[in-house]
Amino acid sequence: MATAKRTRKSKSATPSPEVTETPVHKVALGPDPQEVIRLRAYAIYEQRGREHGHDLDDWLRAEAEVVGSAYAHSA
Repeated sequence: MATAKRTRKSKSATPSPEVTETPVHKVALGPDPQEVIRLRAYAIYEQRGREHGHDLDDWLRAEAEVVGSAYAHSA
């Protein structure tokens, strides 16, 4: 069985826009940021009624809240 060879259409030769880098600001979260995130993640777990199976979701949400809050205070 023979298969047809596909060819790609060439894209027009337009120059890509320049990418500018956004400066990254370091954020101070205190001596133990993981402890702050852990406590927030546990609070989220309790708010949900201690429903198991969402530990990663809780951690990521807590991390986003803690880091986002610290970043907002540093700006």
